[in-house]
Amino acid sequence: MALVLVIEDDPTQRLLIVAVLKSAGHEVVEAHNGEQGLSLASLHQPELVVCDVVMPGMNGYQFVSALKLEPELSTVPIIMLTAMADRTHTRIGMTSGADDYLTKPFSAPELRQAASALLAKQDRTRAQYARTFKQQMMAALDQQKDDLARQYEARLHEALSGHWSPGKNQSAELAYDNATVLLIDLFASCFIHLPGRLPSAEVLGSAASQIYHSASDALYLFGAKLLVPVGNDLLAVFTNPEEPATQKLRWQALRAAFGLQQALKASLHSFATLATGSVPTMPTTVSLHQGGLTLLRVTDPLHGGESSTLATGPAISVARALSEHGRSRGWSVCCSAPILEGLSELLVTGQRGLLPNPQNAEPVLAVELRSLVKA
Repeated sequence: MALVLVIEDDPTQRLLIVAVLKSAGHEVVEAHNGEQGLSLASLHQPELVVCDVVMPGMNGYQFVSALKLEPELSTVPIIMLTAMADRTHTRIGMTSGADDYLTKPFSAPELRQAASALLAKQDRTRAQYARTFKQQMMAALDQQKDDLARQYEARLHEALSGHWSPGKNQSAELAYDNATVLLIDLFASCFIHLPGRLPSAEVLGSAASQIYHSASDALYLFGAKLLVPVGNDLLAVFTNPEEPATQKLRWQALRAAFGLQQALKASLHSFATLATGSVPTMPTTVSLHQGGLTLLRVTDPLHGGESSTLATGPAISVARALSEHGRSRGWSVCCSAPILEGLSELLVTGQRGLLPNPQNAEPVLAVELRSLVKA
């Protein structure tokens, strides 16, 4: 309940008022004149004041006027008590700042009802003020957020403009007219076999790391000069600046294709004891092609760190088409016909088939490679 300040110079009246308010559950502080009441109001910060009008020294009207001058007490509701039923005195009390007016003698229910009504009104006023304050604060915070966002965008634009100023060489391009490339969908096909068969994310991560390193080690071992992730695929480039399309490079790429398959099978087999169910015996299709390729080394000047290599060109498009063609037919290694020029006697080939050229050129002859005659 509420803390109520009662100011009444008549001890009997004060006793009755206090009894009524306490019976309603309120805590009561008593004063016998206006000066003492003003002092107690500053000390206790009451939620309601019940004040007599006619008192020696500071009367009720003067008390109300003085109370309204105190910032922390100006909104405290006040019930004035008087034996004078004259409308003029009532008007004076209300004008001075009183919120309600009871004429003596009044009944206990009247006082309880008047106190309850003013306290409820005060609660509604505080709730409304809190809602209004919250809305204003949220609006101010939203405005501040918008202002900060604009400042951030302006500074970010300034920073980016400084890092990416014209004339700075942010990339290096290397183009091959006829590179030998090997493509394997290592990330999509190999890793997709593992998540449902290994017992935990930690083991899966270890398997994925081992598979990637086994693949890269095998490719570098057989002469790949550069490995570049291309989407879900891993691209190996076999090149020699002095002799970019020699038979030797194509033979290295062919050996790498079969060596890669063996390395991946060994990696998968090493996790067989941990897997729930069998691991795939043929990880994926390796494709080989020879054609145009562009490598673009890009550096991020804003964040620094190592540069990355992007690969594009018709050689990749055709190699990806060969991979899809071979995978749909269960081929372990699939290559285009130009890869075999001068090397046919060293290879055991299988099926053949034409597939559309993704570069809108002549159809590509896809050849299944089953093994090497000579390592």
